Amino acid sequence: MLWISLYWYFQQPEPAPYLGGEQATVLPAEARPKGDWHIRIRRDGVFRGRNMIPKLERMGLIASFDTSVGSGVDDEGGWDQMFVTRRMFWQIHSGIFLFTLQPLRMPNSSYPGSPITSRPTSPAQIDALQSPSSPSFALPGIITADVPGGSVPASLAATPTFPIGPYYSASHLPTYYPPAPLQYTITNNIRHPRRQKPFRMGETFYARFIPSVGKYLSFRVASLSSRPVPHMGPVSKGERDSDLAQLCLLSDRSLLQRWLSKPRVSAFWGEYHDDFLPLALRTKHSFPAIGLWDGVPFGYFELYWVKEDPVGYHMGNDAQDFDRGMHVLVGEEWARGQVPVWLSSLIQWCWQADCRTMNVYLEPRVDNKRLIQHLENAGFAKEKQLALPYKQAWLCRLRRDAWEGPAL
Repeated sequence: MLWISLYWYFQQPEPAPYLGGEQATVLPAEARPKGDWHIRIRRDGVFRGRNMIPKLERMGLIASFDTSVGSGVDDEGGWDQMFVTRRMFWQIHSGIFLFTLQPLRMPNSSYPGSPITSRPTSPAQIDALQSPSSPSFALPGIITADVPGGSVPASLAATPTFPIGPYYSASHLPTYYPPAPLQYTITNNIRHPRRQKPFRMGETFYARFIPSVGKYLSFRVASLSSRPVPHMGPVSKGERDSDLAQLCLLSDRSLLQRWLSKPRVSAFWGEYHDDFLPLALRTKHSFPAIGLWDGVPFGYFELYWVKEDPVGYHMGNDAQDFDRGMHVLVGEEWARGQVPVWLSSLIQWCWQADCRTMNVYLEPRVDNKRLIQHLENAGFAKEKQLALPYKQAWLCRLRRDAWEGPAL
């Protein structure tokens, strides 16, 4: 309840960020010091219990101004000084709080998909059919095991009446998994942490509704299937353009061939070849992804670990163990102009995927001024130029502590 309340709250208009003080009031607005957007959490109502506030603090959803043990024997010291900031909220993994609820199995109930704690009128019957928490049965061709680990079908024998996204859980348990124990290995004379396997082909790993666009943005792993990958996640209401619907009938290889045949794209990515996607899927330190608006593919992306990448080789000791990097390609003309939205969403996924990731890098070609400008607007700083074998690039870095939140 607290997580979803904060999710709504931090999408409201931001209050004035300026800090008080007599010296600051005489300064012009652009020169006044700014603070983080804080929300105080009172130990009252449903949070009055002895263990509720400490549990939320241990989960990372809230923080305490008083970080001492305290000298009071009643164990109340400090727990009434809790808060949450917008910056920390958008970095906590959503899978801790979002997962498929256990349905209430009552043979005579008109709301068989309602959680046990739901009120009789919530959710409405039509909402129950569309909610990811509603199914109490298995459909042919639908994931029946928890993700990761559940196979993603190449086609559907039946259309799901509920969205299946990154928070779908057949076991009705949280979909968050903590980072694995730290182990090291050596690749091409570079010592780096042993990486966990990425998601499966076709698996959706990020989904979020974008209020400013009115659509759901999602990212899934690219697939070598000769068939189009079915979209099982949520979509917004409204009619889908027939021309855009044709994109949903193309395989990922066909999509890449379509996009890389455009001069605007091939000027920076080169020509398409049959091994383009297989090579990307076999790379051990990165994985390819497809971006979608309401299930319609619009672009191709690669997310990689910097340390063992050629970029990390040129960075030397500046590359940290868990720094992430990405390559970006927007293939559809109708999808251009939304860089802040999908870029900040990929950055958010990087922060949430591993709390040890402190930096996100992009290395656009020096003449890709349009993308470089977008990166600077997003908070990236141009560190230095790199003479890579295939391009002269600007190394652009975004620090975790400089990131405010995803574009809404």
